[in-house]
Amino acid sequence: MATRASTLFGSDVSLQTPPKWASGQTIRPDYAILDASAVTTTATRLYYVPMFFPRAESFSGIRTYNQGTGDNGETYRCGIYEESTNGGPGSLLQDCGEVTLTGAAAVRTLAQSFSISTPGWHYLAMHFNSDAAMYRMYLGATAAQIQRAQLFGDYETLQNSNTSTAAKHFAYVDTAYGALASTAVAPTNGDWVCPSIAVYKA
Repeated sequence: MATRASTLFGSDVSLQTPPKWASGQTIRPDYAILDASAVTTTATRLYYVPMFFPRAESFSGIRTYNQGTGDNGETYRCGIYEESTNGGPGSLLQDCGEVTLTGAAAVRTLAQSFSISTPGWHYLAMHFNSDAAMYRMYLGATAAQIQRAQLFGDYETLQNSNTSTAAKHFAYVDTAYGALASTAVAPTNGDWVCPSIAVYKA
C-alpha cells in the first residue's frame, strides 16, 4: 500500500501557498478537519497521516488529542517520516517520544523539536500500544476539502454515513509496539478516519 501523496496531490495541496506559520500555532493537514467524536484505536496499530510542508521550517513537536473516556495508563508514540521515493512513508525524520494517558481529556504535547529541510510531503506517525479513545480527524465537506478528497479518489460527499465506500485516506499497519523504526514499516491498509495529530510551533 505505497500510495504516494505527491502523486495524488501534486506539489502543493493548498489553493495558494499559506503564510509562514507563526509561534503559538498548531497545524494539522489542511485537507482534514478535527472532530470531537471519538475514534477508538487498535492496539499495535501504527497510523500514517500525510501532511504537506510548503517550505523548510522548524517545529517544536507534535500534539494529539485524547477524548479521555476510560483511558488511564494507555501509551502511544508519535513521530514524523519523510516520503519514500517509491511512495508512502520512508526514512524516520524524528521519533518525538511517548504519551501516557492519565484519564482526562486533554491536548497531549510531545515537545521534541524537528526541522523540515526538504519541502514536500511527509507522514505524521502514531503508534498505539493499547486501545485508546482519541478525537478523530477526517476529510471535511467544504468545496476546497472535497476537491482535495477527489484527488485521493473520493467522489463521495465526505460528511456521510456511507463509510464503506469512502476512500481510505489514512494508511496503517499492525506491528509490534516500540520505538519508531528508522525505515517505516510499510502500511498494509487504510481508513477514512484516524486519530487527530498535528505539529506545533511554541
